[in-house]
Amino acid sequence: MKYSEEQLAELQEVEYSILEEIIRVCDLEGIPYFTVGGTTLGAVRHGAMIPWDDDIDIGMLREDYERFLEVAPQRLKKGFTLTWFQTDANAPTYFAKVRKDGTEFVEEYVEDIDMHKGVFVDIMPYDKLPISERKKKKYYFDVILWNQIYIAKSTGKVSMVENSNNKLYIVIRKVMHALERPVSKAYLYRKLDEKLRKYNATDSQIISSRGIKEFESPISDVFPTVECQFGELKVMIPRNADKLLRIQYGNYKELPPLDKRYGHAPLKIKLEEKEG
Repeated sequence: MKYSEEQLAELQEVEYSILEEIIRVCDLEGIPYFTVGGTTLGAVRHGAMIPWDDDIDIGMLREDYERFLEVAPQRLKKGFTLTWFQTDANAPTYFAKVRKDGTEFVEEYVEDIDMHKGVFVDIMPYDKLPISERKKKKYYFDVILWNQIYIAKSTGKVSMVENSNNKLYIVIRKVMHALERPVSKAYLYRKLDEKLRKYNATDSQIISSRGIKEFESPISDVFPTVECQFGELKVMIPRNADKLLRIQYGNYKELPPLDKRYGHAPLKIKLEEKEG
């Protein structure tokens, strides 16, 4: 299923409104953030969201991320909700999201989960990586493994961004979900959290988010961030965005083929609360 042009435009407007509220809170509290992945690509190449994209991602260093988790519940305006393990324990992802109340964005892999399913913007914590390549390899393995174990606790399904066409992967997720029933999600969260934070007290100047190698970068390539137009908003992007985008996307300035320019619509979508 794909979006109609009108539906995608409306979805992007809701996501812009969520991002605007996140930025307001960050500015109010002096919390640094930076755009991530396709959001950075959109800002640099289009001055807005990628026209066919359907999500927004921002990152924060661990200490800034924790500060945001602390203040956001009190600072967010009515109609916006911060969701993460402490506020929405059934949600399958480790990282936080700010969601728009009164909306729905129901992806297949969360269809049966009792959780807030509003339209969202992702907020990803960035942690330090070990300097040693050997230790870094083990870090990635441990974090990816525990992240998959954590997700499988909530759902036996896979999302579009995972190996959704890989039948073996789908079976493994279902088996993991069944085997983990006796294990508390709080325990799994603590184990994953511990693995992610392992090197934060070191002198390492290399960071990434949740064991995603494509997001690996020196802190000096991210900070000090620079301002960039993003639709009607101004956002902070990594200072060396060109370098990071080339690592992630190659020749990112070249548009993909027409048949690759689409987003995957969820099972159900509602973009505004109907007055009745």
